[in-house]
Amino acid sequence: GIDGKLIGMRIGNDFVPCELSCTIAFEVEKLNRSSSVNGDWAHHRNGYKSWTASVDGKLLISSLGSSFNSLFSAYKSGTELTLAIQNRNADGQPFVLIGQATVRQGQLEAGNTGKARWQMQFTGQGELSDDTVQFWALVNSMPAPADKPIVLDLT
Repeated sequence: GIDGKLIGMRIGNDFVPCELSCTIAFEVEKLNRSSSVNGDWAHHRNGYKSWTASVDGKLLISSLGSSFNSLFSAYKSGTELTLAIQNRNADGQPFVLIGQATVRQGQLEAGNTGKARWQMQFTGQGELSDDTVQFWALVNSMPAPADKPIVLDLT
């Protein structure tokens, strides 16, 4: 499996500074299509799909587009953000879920002890995409089985 610390939330071009955790959730609305023909069993069909995301971090005032102060400004203005949850190492196993989202709610906590922390929740606007192009490019670049040995002429 992939260690959680290798996955992070990127907003725009920047990973969230001092991120403690990130979450993404997705669902599909289930619409009733039961009838007396089904007896006592419920039947459903898929409706609209939606997704949400959240991030927790230690407070750091920064000019990065993914910092608390930048996200608070996006909350006030209603700005739509490009949000991705992906692996932090570009050379690692490719993994990314990406979409447009707006800030739904946030929270800033500053206790008498420890570091100040914050949390933001986002609501997806439209499709949540997975970028598997890199993965399939790697898989498809593998040579196909051959009856004869593969010989490379490097001259």
